[in-house]
Amino acid sequence: RLTSGHVTVSQVLCELLEKVQKSFIRRMMGLNPRSMVAPLHTETRILPVTPRRVMVSLRYMAYALQQKESHLVKAAMLENLALDRDERASWIGDLRVNLGLIGIRDAVPMGSQWASPEWALEMVKQVEEGAWARLEEEISHSERLYLLHNRVAPKPRKRRGKACTLQHYLLIRDTNHRRALTRLLLSDHNLAVEVLRRKSRYREVVPREERICRLCEAEVETPEHAVLVCKGSNVLVSERESFWAEVNAGGLTEEEGLTTTRQLQVLVGSEEHVGKVARFVHKVFKIYEGSACET
Repeated sequence: RLTSGHVTVSQVLCELLEKVQKSFIRRMMGLNPRSMVAPLHTETRILPVTPRRVMVSLRYMAYALQQKESHLVKAAMLENLALDRDERASWIGDLRVNLGLIGIRDAVPMGSQWASPEWALEMVKQVEEGAWARLEEEISHSERLYLLHNRVAPKPRKRRGKACTLQHYLLIRDTNHRRALTRLLLSDHNLAVEVLRRKSRYREVVPREERICRLCEAEVETPEHAVLVCKGSNVLVSERESFWAEVNAGGLTEEEGLTTTRQLQVLVGSEEHVGKVARFVHKVFKIYEGSACET
Protein backbone atom coordinates (compact mmCIF):
# COMPACT_ATOMS: atom_id res chain seq x y z
CA ARG A 1 0.00 0.00 0.00
CA LEU A 2 2.72 2.45 0.92
CA THR A 3 4.89 1.96 -2.17
CA SER A 4 2.05 1.59 -4.66
CA GLY A 5 0.53 4.71 -3.12
CA HIS A 6 -3.14 4.41 -4.06
CA VAL A 7 -6.67 3.85 -2.88
CA THR A 8 -8.47 1.52 -5.25
CA VAL A 9 -11.98 2.15 -6.61
CA SER A 10 -13.35 -0.99 -8.23
CA GLN A 11 -16.67 -0.70 -10.06
CA VAL A 12 -17.57 -4.28 -9.18
CA LEU A 13 -16.75 -3.84 -5.50
CA CYS A 14 -18.56 -0.49 -5.38
CA GLU A 15 -21.71 -2.08 -6.81
CA LEU A 16 -21.58 -4.75 -4.11
CA LEU A 17 -21.04 -2.14 -1.40
CA GLU A 18 -23.85 0.06 -2.74
CA LYS A 19 -26.18 -2.93 -2.62
CA VAL A 20 -25.37 -3.35 1.07
CA GLN A 21 -25.65 0.41 1.63
CA LYS A 22 -29.12 0.60 0.06
CA SER A 23 -30.27 -2.42 2.04
CA PHE A 24 -29.09 -0.83 5.28
CA ILE A 25 -30.72 2.56 4.61
CA ARG A 26 -34.01 0.94 3.55
CA ARG A 27 -34.08 -1.12 6.72
CA MET A 28 -33.29 1.96 8.81
CA MET A 29 -36.09 3.96 7.13
CA GLY A 30 -38.61 1.09 7.11
CA LEU A 31 -38.92 0.86 3.32
CA ASN A 32 -39.40 -2.17 1.10
CA PRO A 33 -36.47 -3.70 -0.85
CA ARG A 34 -37.62 -2.15 -4.13
CA SER A 35 -38.23 1.40 -2.99
CA MET A 36 -36.79 4.22 -5.09
CA VAL A 37 -33.06 4.77 -4.69
CA ALA A 38 -32.52 8.56 -4.91
CA PRO A 39 -34.50 9.45 -1.73
CA LEU A 40 -32.41 6.99 0.29
CA HIS A 41 -29.54 9.41 -0.14
CA THR A 42 -31.22 12.82 -0.29
CA GLU A 43 -33.27 12.21 2.86
CA THR A 44 -30.37 10.88 4.92
CA ARG A 45 -27.62 12.94 3.26
CA ILE A 46 -25.56 9.79 2.82
CA LEU A 47 -23.65 9.82 -0.45
CA PRO A 48 -23.67 6.67 -2.62
CA VAL A 49 -20.54 4.56 -2.19
CA THR A 50 -19.04 5.14 -5.66
CA PRO A 51 -18.72 8.96 -5.59
CA ARG A 52 -17.73 8.76 -1.94
CA ARG A 53 -14.83 6.42 -2.73
CA VAL A 54 -13.76 8.56 -5.69
CA MET A 55 -13.65 11.52 -3.30
CA VAL A 56 -11.48 9.51 -0.89
CA SER A 57 -9.12 8.68 -3.77
CA LEU A 58 -8.87 12.33 -4.78
CA ARG A 59 -8.16 13.41 -1.20
CA TYR A 60 -5.46 10.73 -1.04
CA MET A 61 -3.97 12.14 -4.23
CA ALA A 62 -3.92 15.63 -2.74
CA TYR A 63 -2.28 14.25 0.42
CA ALA A 64 0.38 12.39 -1.57
CA LEU A 65 1.28 15.42 -3.71
CA GLN A 66 1.62 17.61 -0.60
CA GLN A 67 4.42 15.44 0.84
CA LYS A 68 8.15 16.12 0.57
CA GLU A 69 10.04 14.87 -2.47
CA SER A 70 11.74 12.21 -0.34
CA HIS A 71 8.44 10.77 0.89
CA LEU A 72 7.67 7.31 -0.54
CA VAL A 73 3.97 8.13 -0.95
CA LYS A 74 4.76 11.11 -3.17
CA ALA A 75 7.32 9.08 -5.11
CA ALA A 76 4.70 6.43 -5.80
CA MET A 77 2.19 9.05 -6.95
CA LEU A 78 4.74 10.68 -9.27
CA GLU A 79 5.55 7.26 -10.70
CA ASN A 80 1.86 6.70 -11.42
CA LEU A 81 1.73 10.06 -13.19
CA ALA A 82 4.77 9.09 -15.26
CA LEU A 83 3.13 5.80 -16.23
CA ASP A 84 -0.01 7.65 -17.24
CA ARG A 85 2.05 10.12 -19.32
CA ASP A 86 3.49 7.13 -21.19
CA GLU A 87 -0.06 5.83 -21.70
CA ARG A 88 0.57 2.75 -19.58
CA ALA A 89 -1.80 1.19 -17.03
CA SER A 90 -1.77 3.13 -13.77
CA TRP A 91 -3.83 4.31 -10.83
CA ILE A 92 -4.32 7.64 -12.61
CA GLY A 93 -5.92 5.81 -15.54
CA ASP A 94 -8.24 4.01 -13.13
CA LEU A 95 -9.14 7.36 -11.56
CA ARG A 96 -9.99 8.72 -15.01
CA VAL A 97 -12.29 5.74 -15.66
CA ASN A 98 -13.96 6.05 -12.26
CA LEU A 99 -14.66 9.75 -12.76
CA GLY A 100 -16.28 8.86 -16.07
CA LEU A 101 -18.51 6.32 -14.34
CA ILE A 102 -20.02 9.08 -12.19
CA GLY A 103 -20.51 11.43 -15.12
CA ILE A 104 -17.31 13.49 -14.97
CA ARG A 105 -15.45 12.92 -18.24
CA ASP A 106 -12.29 14.50 -19.66
CA ALA A 107 -11.42 15.82 -16.20
CA VAL A 108 -8.03 14.06 -16.05
CA PRO A 109 -5.79 15.04 -18.97
CA MET A 110 -2.85 12.92 -20.04
CA GLY A 111 0.55 13.73 -18.59
CA SER A 112 1.68 15.05 -15.23
CA GLN A 113 1.85 18.85 -15.53
CA TRP A 114 -1.77 19.30 -14.42
CA ALA A 115 -1.43 17.28 -11.18
CA SER A 116 -1.55 19.32 -7.98
CA PRO A 117 -3.17 19.14 -4.55
CA GLU A 118 -5.38 22.11 -5.51
CA TRP A 119 -6.67 20.30 -8.60
CA ALA A 120 -7.48 17.16 -6.58
CA LEU A 121 -9.36 19.09 -3.88
CA GLU A 122 -11.30 21.06 -6.49
CA MET A 123 -12.31 17.75 -8.09
CA VAL A 124 -13.55 16.55 -4.70
CA LYS A 125 -15.98 19.47 -4.65
CA GLN A 126 -17.10 18.77 -8.22
CA VAL A 127 -17.70 15.08 -7.49
CA GLU A 128 -19.75 15.82 -4.37
CA GLU A 129 -21.79 18.61 -5.95
CA GLY A 130 -22.37 16.53 -9.08
CA ALA A 131 -23.54 13.51 -7.07
CA TRP A 132 -26.11 15.54 -5.14
CA ALA A 133 -27.25 17.34 -8.30
CA ARG A 134 -27.92 14.04 -10.10
CA LEU A 135 -29.90 12.70 -7.15
CA GLU A 136 -31.98 15.87 -6.88
CA GLU A 137 -32.62 15.82 -10.63
CA GLU A 138 -33.83 12.22 -10.42
CA ILE A 139 -36.30 13.19 -7.71
CA SER A 140 -37.52 16.27 -9.57
CA HIS A 141 -38.32 14.14 -12.63
CA SER A 142 -40.16 11.45 -10.67
CA GLU A 143 -43.96 11.67 -10.67
CA ARG A 144 -44.13 9.30 -7.72
CA LEU A 145 -42.04 11.60 -5.53
CA TYR A 146 -44.20 14.69 -6.05
CA LEU A 147 -44.48 15.27 -2.29
CA LEU A 148 -40.72 15.99 -2.28
CA HIS A 149 -40.99 18.56 -5.08
CA ASN A 150 -40.71 22.15 -3.83
CA ARG A 151 -41.11 20.92 -0.28
CA VAL A 152 -41.58 23.30 2.62
CA ALA A 153 -38.36 23.51 4.60
CA PRO A 154 -38.74 23.69 8.38
CA LYS A 155 -37.67 26.88 10.11
CA PRO A 156 -34.04 26.78 11.27
CA ARG A 157 -33.76 25.81 14.89
CA LYS A 158 -30.77 25.76 17.23
CA ARG A 159 -29.55 22.28 18.10
CA ARG A 160 -27.11 21.08 20.67
CA GLY A 161 -23.94 19.51 19.43
CA LYS A 162 -23.19 18.75 15.81
CA ALA A 163 -25.81 19.90 13.30
CA CYS A 164 -27.91 17.02 12.01
CA THR A 165 -28.22 16.64 8.26
CA LEU A 166 -31.08 14.13 8.30
CA GLN A 167 -34.46 15.37 7.11
CA HIS A 168 -36.29 16.56 10.20
CA TYR A 169 -39.05 13.91 10.00
CA LEU A 170 -36.43 11.16 10.30
CA LEU A 171 -35.77 12.43 13.84
CA ILE A 172 -39.27 11.48 15.06
CA ARG A 173 -38.73 9.22 18.05
CA ASP A 174 -41.65 6.83 17.61
CA THR A 175 -40.50 4.22 15.08
CA ASN A 176 -43.96 3.33 13.75
CA HIS A 177 -44.97 6.95 13.30
CA ARG A 178 -41.67 7.89 11.66
CA ARG A 179 -41.81 4.98 9.23
CA ALA A 180 -45.45 5.68 8.33
CA LEU A 181 -44.65 9.27 7.35
CA THR A 182 -41.50 8.16 5.50
CA ARG A 183 -43.48 5.62 3.46
CA LEU A 184 -46.09 8.27 2.67
CA LEU A 185 -43.56 10.81 1.41
CA LEU A 186 -41.44 8.34 -0.56
CA SER A 187 -44.41 6.66 -2.26
CA ASP A 188 -43.80 3.33 -0.56
CA HIS A 189 -47.26 2.94 0.97
CA ASN A 190 -50.29 0.68 0.40
CA LEU A 191 -52.71 3.29 -0.88
CA ALA A 192 -54.39 2.52 -4.20
CA VAL A 193 -52.48 5.14 -6.20
CA GLU A 194 -49.31 3.16 -5.54
CA VAL A 195 -50.54 -0.43 -5.17
CA LEU A 196 -52.57 -0.42 -8.40
CA ARG A 197 -49.67 1.12 -10.29
CA ARG A 198 -47.96 -2.27 -10.32
CA LYS A 199 -48.98 -5.26 -12.37
CA SER A 200 -49.88 -8.37 -10.36
CA ARG A 201 -50.52 -11.99 -11.14
CA TYR A 202 -54.27 -11.47 -11.43
CA ARG A 203 -54.57 -7.97 -12.95
CA GLU A 204 -52.94 -5.48 -15.25
CA VAL A 205 -51.81 -1.99 -14.26
CA VAL A 206 -54.81 0.17 -13.34
CA PRO A 207 -54.89 3.68 -14.91
CA ARG A 208 -54.30 6.38 -12.31
CA GLU A 209 -57.74 7.94 -12.67
CA GLU A 210 -59.30 4.54 -11.86
CA ARG A 211 -57.41 3.97 -8.60
CA ILE A 212 -60.44 5.08 -6.62
CA CYS A 213 -60.51 5.44 -2.83
CA ARG A 214 -61.71 2.22 -1.19
CA LEU A 215 -63.51 4.14 1.56
CA CYS A 216 -65.43 6.96 -0.14
CA GLU A 217 -65.24 5.76 -3.77
CA ALA A 218 -65.25 9.42 -4.84
CA GLU A 219 -61.66 10.36 -5.72
CA VAL A 220 -58.30 8.81 -6.52
CA GLU A 221 -56.80 7.29 -3.38
CA THR A 222 -53.73 9.48 -2.96
CA PRO A 223 -51.83 10.37 0.23
CA GLU A 224 -53.32 13.87 0.36
CA HIS A 225 -56.85 12.52 -0.21
CA ALA A 226 -56.50 9.90 2.52
CA VAL A 227 -54.98 12.29 5.05
CA LEU A 228 -56.92 15.49 4.39
CA VAL A 229 -60.08 14.83 2.37
CA CYS A 230 -61.67 11.38 2.57
CA LYS A 231 -64.97 11.17 4.49
CA GLY A 232 -65.71 7.55 3.76
CA SER A 233 -65.05 6.44 7.34
CA ASN A 234 -66.51 7.91 10.53
CA VAL A 235 -63.40 6.83 12.41
CA LEU A 236 -61.17 8.60 9.90
CA VAL A 237 -63.23 11.80 10.04
CA SER A 238 -63.13 11.76 13.84
CA GLU A 239 -59.38 11.21 13.93
CA ARG A 240 -58.86 14.04 11.42
CA GLU A 241 -60.93 16.43 13.53
CA SER A 242 -58.87 15.54 16.58
CA PHE A 243 -55.68 16.02 14.59
CA TRP A 244 -56.65 19.49 13.37
CA ALA A 245 -57.76 20.50 16.86
CA GLU A 246 -54.34 19.49 18.18
CA VAL A 247 -52.28 21.30 15.54
CA ASN A 248 -54.55 24.36 15.63
CA ALA A 249 -53.97 24.57 19.37
CA GLY A 250 -50.26 24.60 18.60
CA GLY A 251 -50.60 27.59 16.28
CA LEU A 252 -50.76 25.83 12.89
CA THR A 253 -54.02 26.43 11.02
CA GLU A 254 -55.45 25.06 7.80
CA GLU A 255 -54.61 27.61 5.12
CA GLU A 256 -57.21 28.57 2.55
CA GLY A 257 -56.40 28.59 -1.16
CA LEU A 258 -53.83 25.80 -0.95
CA THR A 259 -54.12 22.56 -2.87
CA THR A 260 -54.35 19.44 -0.72
CA THR A 261 -50.87 18.46 -1.90
CA ARG A 262 -49.41 21.79 -0.76
CA GLN A 263 -51.33 21.67 2.51
CA LEU A 264 -49.82 18.27 3.25
CA GLN A 265 -46.35 19.61 2.42
CA VAL A 266 -46.91 22.53 4.80
CA LEU A 267 -47.90 20.16 7.60
CA VAL A 268 -44.89 17.92 7.04
CA GLY A 269 -42.61 20.97 6.82
CA SER A 270 -43.54 22.09 10.32
CA GLU A 271 -40.78 20.79 12.57
CA GLU A 272 -42.90 21.55 15.64
CA HIS A 273 -45.90 19.54 14.45
CA VAL A 274 -44.34 16.86 12.24
CA GLY A 275 -44.59 14.31 15.08
CA LYS A 276 -48.35 14.87 15.26
CA VAL A 277 -48.60 14.55 11.48
CA ALA A 278 -46.68 11.27 11.57
CA ARG A 279 -48.94 9.91 14.34
CA PHE A 280 -52.04 10.80 12.34
CA VAL A 281 -50.61 9.28 9.14
CA HIS A 282 -49.97 6.07 11.06
CA LYS A 283 -53.62 6.01 12.14
CA VAL A 284 -54.77 6.71 8.57
CA PHE A 285 -52.77 3.76 7.27
CA LYS A 286 -54.30 1.51 9.94
CA ILE A 287 -57.81 2.54 8.88
CA TYR A 288 -57.09 1.93 5.21
CA GLU A 289 -55.39 -1.39 5.92
CA GLY A 290 -58.63 -2.53 7.55
CA SER A 291 -60.35 -2.24 4.17
CA ALA A 292 -59.25 -4.24 1.15
CA CYS A 293 -57.97 -2.31 -1.88
CA GLU A 294 -60.27 -3.05 -4.81
CA THR A 295 -58.46 -4.49 -7.81
